[in-house]
Amino acid sequence: MLSLLVPSYAQNSNQDYVNAHNTPRGQVGVGVVTWNTTLETYAQNYANQRKGDCNLVHSYGPYGENLAKGSASSFTGTAAVNLWVAEKQYYNYGSNTCATGQQCGHYTQVVWRDSVRIGCARVQCNNGWYYVICSYDPPGRSKVVGADPSEETSSSEEGKVDNSIEVSVDMLVGNDISEKEIGCVGGDVDSEEEFLSGVSGKRSVERSVNRIEVLSCDR
Repeated sequence: MLSLLVPSYAQNSNQDYVNAHNTPRGQVGVGVVTWNTTLETYAQNYANQRKGDCNLVHSYGPYGENLAKGSASSFTGTAAVNLWVAEKQYYNYGSNTCATGQQCGHYTQVVWRDSVRIGCARVQCNNGWYYVICSYDPPGRSKVVGADPSEETSSSEEGKVDNSIEVSVDMLVGNDISEKEIGCVGGDVDSEEEFLSGVSGKRSVERSVNRIEVLSCDR
């Protein structure tokens, strides 16, 4: 039991990122992703650019993109991918929509069938936070409605995930309290309050465990 409380610090390798993506992809019958050095270089270069401010601002480059950051060193690359995958609970494959007031664009990008190449990077920002970016090629669509990530798409249907708000959540990670931030897909969230209630799992949260805070996103 005690071993479960010890955070892992060795989950940032290329293979760790690939495994973290291929596990949820396999669960929905989607083919595997492979590591791509061009995407890795792109992700690393952009992550380096964000060291100064650590803001979750998209690069708006040619690839799909997921971003996350956390204040504890235990916020690994795998932890970031798992954070995106956790949005699966809000995605309805029958209607190809997110649950009302929730968002799941990060998850759909992770499991998008056509996105078969990835490259990720993790850097420590000047403020001590850890910044994670994964780039995807080809990119998945930014809109979930009518877009089953397990279905093949034409190039005209593909697009980049465009995040419009960011959410900061203080969460227990192992023995440490870690602050995490993820971007949220614009249009899939009816209100910041509704999204936060979904993240925390309840409206009122013990301050000593989870503190919810909404931040304005740079536009």
